[in-house]
Amino acid sequence: MKAIILAGGKGTRLQPLTYTIPKPMLPLYDKPVMEYSIELLKKHGITEIGITLQYRHEQIIEYFGDGSQWGVTLTYFIEKEPLGTAGGIKRAEAFIEEDCIIISGDALTEINLQDVIHFHYEQKSEMTIVTKEVNDVRGYGVVTIDEGHRVTGFVEKPTYEQANSRLINTGVYVIKKSVLDYVNSYGPTDFSFDIIPLLLEYNHTVCSFVTEDYWIDIGQIHHYRQAHYDLWRKWFGNRQESIVSDDALIEEGVTIYDPVYVGENVVIRKGASIGPYTIIGTNSIIEAHAAIDKTILLQNVTVGAESFLYNATIGPYVNVQAMTTYVQDTVAENQVLPQLSVKPDVSIFKNGRLYVHSSVDRERLYNALLLVCKHQGSFCLASDDEGEAIQLRKECFSFLRSNHSAVYDIKKEALPVFRYYMMTSQASTGIYIGVDSKNSGLFLEIYDKKGQLVNQLIEKKIERMYLQAKKANITTSVSLKETSIGNIREEYCDALVKSINQHILLEDSTRIGVICSPFIQEVVELLCKRLRIHVLFLNKWEKTEEIKRIIKRNKLSFCIQIKEDGETFALYDEKGCSVNDSEIMSLYIYSVYMTKKVAFVPIPIHYSSTLETFAQSLNQSFMRTKAKKRDLLSLLGPVQFQLDAMYALCQLIELIMVQQRKISEMIQYVPHAYMNWRYISCPLEIQEQVMKKLLEEAIGKQVYVIDGLKIYHDPHEWTLILPDGHLPVLNIYSEALNTQTAKKLSAYFVEKIQEYQRV
Repeated sequence: MKAIILAGGKGTRLQPLTYTIPKPMLPLYDKPVMEYSIELLKKHGITEIGITLQYRHEQIIEYFGDGSQWGVTLTYFIEKEPLGTAGGIKRAEAFIEEDCIIISGDALTEINLQDVIHFHYEQKSEMTIVTKEVNDVRGYGVVTIDEGHRVTGFVEKPTYEQANSRLINTGVYVIKKSVLDYVNSYGPTDFSFDIIPLLLEYNHTVCSFVTEDYWIDIGQIHHYRQAHYDLWRKWFGNRQESIVSDDALIEEGVTIYDPVYVGENVVIRKGASIGPYTIIGTNSIIEAHAAIDKTILLQNVTVGAESFLYNATIGPYVNVQAMTTYVQDTVAENQVLPQLSVKPDVSIFKNGRLYVHSSVDRERLYNALLLVCKHQGSFCLASDDEGEAIQLRKECFSFLRSNHSAVYDIKKEALPVFRYYMMTSQASTGIYIGVDSKNSGLFLEIYDKKGQLVNQLIEKKIERMYLQAKKANITTSVSLKETSIGNIREEYCDALVKSINQHILLEDSTRIGVICSPFIQEVVELLCKRLRIHVLFLNKWEKTEEIKRIIKRNKLSFCIQIKEDGETFALYDEKGCSVNDSEIMSLYIYSVYMTKKVAFVPIPIHYSSTLETFAQSLNQSFMRTKAKKRDLLSLLGPVQFQLDAMYALCQLIELIMVQQRKISEMIQYVPHAYMNWRYISCPLEIQEQVMKKLLEEAIGKQVYVIDGLKIYHDPHEWTLILPDGHLPVLNIYSEALNTQTAKKLSAYFVEKIQEYQRV
């Protein structure tokens, strides 16, 4: 039997590592992950292998060649445009004889392929899906089967209600060639979204081979790190042994704490300290007295003298400058952040958020929280409904409970509801735990009794205690306290309903659509019941066109898509058209103008000037503000339009009821914004110098300094240079009378920043 390896994906969830490296070429101990797949096929006697390629395919071909080095024969099939998992196989149809095994080039597995093939023939299956039982199925394709292992249902990335099985699709298949008859030859086709549902619809024999063998998809940063640790355990079990290349140069006075991996041609200078579970890739240099712990360095990395790296993942060709502290599980990659440097004593908090990835010493973190916050009174904990967040909340609760007398756990809750509880309860310190979908990682946010993020002085204290690893004095008195989630939600919803004119709610037939997570849906249902409006909940995986059809078919006034944190949202009008951020802000301005609930509207500094024009046309007061959550919270408090999607929902309902106008009708009077956004890498230590030069050049122009540098070229055109604050990046926003001019303005400042960096 022949095999095909799928190796064409971009690996967007692994960016910025994959900006210049295709995902199958990411190294696991200096060996591309796809090499493990080829070795697995060879081990099971499969030597004729096709590889589908698209993104940066030349790197894969250059490394593997014809495959003879591994005792196999490789044939490449290059896609000009992404064709999907099934579309790529269709392109290789002539390569396939009868049955074919398909495997991912970016997964690490020990699945017994011969057992899979034997099962496929025994079942006389047209398609066999290798499945694995897991606890948390979200983010995967979920398979349901009957007693004969025949697949009876398949749902890609299901909601809680849809997930009626714990079997997930591993992306390993055996198919008959005839399956490719169902593949669309004119556009992208995917096995999960298209072919498997189609085969089931036409009652073809699709079977599930349930494996208990090891398998992990390295499509996310924490999975990529976990694959390293899993391989280590496979090789050494519980033995604390290190692998050090024979040609590595390790000078006298270097301290190595097993286990570590040191690749070929690595140089480690005197006085350096290499902590356990550190991986140092080929040709890397660790300068004198640098300290590295639980960190993965890809190839050709230089770590400067007296630097400290902890829980980091550093991409190839990065230069970490001397006396740099890098304390977080963050990825850097040369093309995006060249010559990476982080200022000494940089905070482990990022805009009020502390990321907690798989290799963080959690007990040390809990200790730091206890040491800094225990004197302020009781703790309160909550989390979103992600499995990782729930587990972390339980761990943190257990630790605090055994070391502190007053700890409250309100379990799964939306962040705005949690902040409201902090405002109205006796708790002094609130710890909210969630999963950031953009950064693919666990996070903590710490709040005070006013529902505000704790100040940066407290963040610095927590960071210092974490790094020093001091132990808290254990308190023997223990008190387990829980609160009623129902009461919290009812009080929160009552407060939101009271924020609008309740007389307009009588006998109203308004219908809205809502897309949200199940635990947020419970709050929205309670809220809409109090508002006496009809709500239709849509599947969170619905595509834009389907959302549009549902809105029109059900005559919805609008549809709001509440993000996982419960703070931010996307909006669709009554026609199913997406409402952009500037238009949403204009609706907020209109709402404040109509109701006079607040004295002014905060407009973040990077938003379009057309919003100022719109506010002025209504004679509505406004204030340009910083864009960070901490600043918005301090201005208007926890319950507000920009940081509470449920509150925003109430204001939108009130607005359309009072105005008796549709969303599209209200935003049509907002001037169109022509904006452009770009970013450019700029080392943190020279950002201040670059900003000063830009300010000097702007003499004679109208300039505002809020967060960054906002330069007006004329009354209708401006450019904002906004530092990221934590990464060595400058964001550039430009607005003009047309898109082309906005792009030119941004390009001009990109060139100026590049010029100033060379000086």
